[in-house]
Amino acid sequence: MTSDMPDCLEKLLKAKPPSGSRNRSELQIACWARSAGKSETDATVLLARWIRHNRQELSPTQAHRRAGGIVHAAWVGNYGFSCAASRAALRDGGLSSDCGACKDVCYKHPQLVSSVRVSESGFLPESRISLEEARELTRALALEACA
Repeated sequence: MTSDMPDCLEKLLKAKPPSGSRNRSELQIACWARSAGKSETDATVLLARWIRHNRQELSPTQAHRRAGGIVHAAWVGNYGFSCAASRAALRDGGLSSDCGACKDVCYKHPQLVSSVRVSESGFLPESRISLEEARELTRALALEACA
């Protein structure tokens, strides 16, 4: 574990989630490593260690092979680290997290959007904003609409 790791991921790495949430946990660990700029090799080692701890039915070779497949999927697939998914996996194991540090994870290739369609607010950004900013805006507007 490193100092740049969000609280939810640190706790997830120490957790023993129930069998129904282990797949989600594995993917989030791999996606965080990718988002944090770790190499595939380092991510595979980190995840294999977690898998050996949480899936005793697998041999060390099987755990490493499984970790490699998940890390590869995170690197080539359209997956990303999600604090919400990490927190959900923690909740499944009866744990919680302080997620203030999650904004410290740096995305190397942020996707950009040129506008956000908002029905009643009339909001259109003056310039391009990141996909995460668009998601945050959408969440905020949804909360306003429900208030």
